Amino acid sequence: MKILFYIKQCMKMALQHVFLPVIYNLYKKKPVKPNCVIFADAHNDDMPYSMQYMYRTVSEMGMDIRVFCLNFKDASFGRMVREMLGFMKAYARAKTVFICDYYLPAASCRKRKETQVVQLWHACGAFKKFGFDAREDISGIYKGNPMKNCTMVTVSSKACVPVYTSAMHLLPGVAAATGVSRTDAYFDENYRQACRDRFFEMYPQAKGRRLLLWAPTFRGNAGDPKIEGIEAVEGLQEKLGSQWYVMIKLHPHLERKMKRSNCTIGTEELLAVADVLMTDYSSVMFDFMLMKKPVVLFAPDNKAYLKHRGFYLDYQSIPAVRVRDASELPYAVKSALTEAIDTSTFCEQYMGSCDGNATQRILERLHLKEVK
Repeated sequence: MKILFYIKQCMKMALQHVFLPVIYNLYKKKPVKPNCVIFADAHNDDMPYSMQYMYRTVSEMGMDIRVFCLNFKDASFGRMVREMLGFMKAYARAKTVFICDYYLPAASCRKRKETQVVQLWHACGAFKKFGFDAREDISGIYKGNPMKNCTMVTVSSKACVPVYTSAMHLLPGVAAATGVSRTDAYFDENYRQACRDRFFEMYPQAKGRRLLLWAPTFRGNAGDPKIEGIEAVEGLQEKLGSQWYVMIKLHPHLERKMKRSNCTIGTEELLAVADVLMTDYSSVMFDFMLMKKPVVLFAPDNKAYLKHRGFYLDYQSIPAVRVRDASELPYAVKSALTEAIDTSTFCEQYMGSCDGNATQRILERLHLKEVK
């Protein structure tokens, strides 16, 4: 399996460093289309949540929108090549490109100056180390910088700017504290109520109960993700009793590997539903704090993880209930609702630019205007 993975990665690199630049240069001979906007992702077959709010907003502006979403990892080589080819043709003449993760085709060429590539990124705050600051995020097979063509990386606060500049090897001024587009939805009570209505329609057995959401990150890399503590959490429902309803929502990389989530609704929608969030080192913690609800950090491998990966902040300073021993989980979850932990200062520091107006700020910086 590792040999096949290595071969596939090498073929991808050959495509991206040789074939794709040729296609781009061929099509960039024609002028840029001022109203052409691309949304692209290589990790999902459907548009990821992190781009959906921006997509809906831009759609209402009358733009010429192209969408390229395909999970390259699971797609056949031929399907992946066709997707890349279509993207490069559109990329060569697009005015604006939105991505929210590593999207290597966008970095495969020397892009024209008229085109702006906007990294919406899928995480808020600055928790665990990532990108070039981490050991495992960027494959050793990949040569170059996957963010080299980004003209803007949107982050959730001013405190996050130096972190993203370092982790993504960005030039000064590229990381901008505009706020994160997807978080605008969290400030819409109609949206939050719609999330709750949908959840209880699908899971009526949860009505009238306290709702705990466990949403952990993964260890290792995306190709071979690992998890800690899942057995303890799967046994937590019985220990908490009938007053609680435990939702398990694994990271997509983990779910594809082990299929142990018990809820099919997206994590971001579940944040509007849950009374308590339990995670480990996931940045979903920052999103949840915007809703002023309590967090439990269950990290049985804390010391090893800190040594191997590391954090951008002091783990002990996070305003949350922390627990390492699985036997203490029931008490930790229940106490999260009764302990008055003030998250306002922490939230302001790491999420201060997320105020419900991030999308409009981003569009203003891009000078994208409604087509008349």
